[in-house]
Amino acid sequence: ILHHSDSASLRHAVADVYFEMGLIKEAADQYREVIKLDPQRKGVHYRLGVVAAQLGLLDEATAAIRRALEMSPQSFQIERQLGGLLIMQGQYQEAIELLTAASAKNPTDVRAINNLALAYLRSGDRDAALRQHDRLAALDSDLAAQLLTTIEEHRSD
Repeated sequence: ILHHSDSASLRHAVADVYFEMGLIKEAADQYREVIKLDPQRKGVHYRLGVVAAQLGLLDEATAAIRRALEMSPQSFQIERQLGGLLIMQGQYQEAIELLTAASAKNPTDVRAINNLALAYLRSGDRDAALRQHDRLAALDSDLAAQLLTTIEEHRSD
């Protein structure tokens, strides 16, 4: 049925089922097809970015998440996801900008704060990373303890 269908809705539903079942490659293939059929469909670019990242396709993931952010510019979740991808790619300054915006929109988002600290740390700004650690400690002491260990282990050249 799927091979003969041009229905973006059907393909999107199938892709979501694949995603929920952990069939990441199959989900990615279906999300790509949905985008071909309906490039303006909400949510599909974000999901493609998530699965592409899980497959190690960081350039595709970044492009898809950027498109999702263009479509939903107020989404702190999308900013956070893109910030995390940019950290993985060594693009720390842009990651800091996005994660700062995400954590301003949702000041209790511990993942955004943690990622912001990591972006600062990897960019060489240990003091800024420690300031984010202090913010995090007020919200999640366990995650803050893990972050502090990472900060202490990190040595800049």
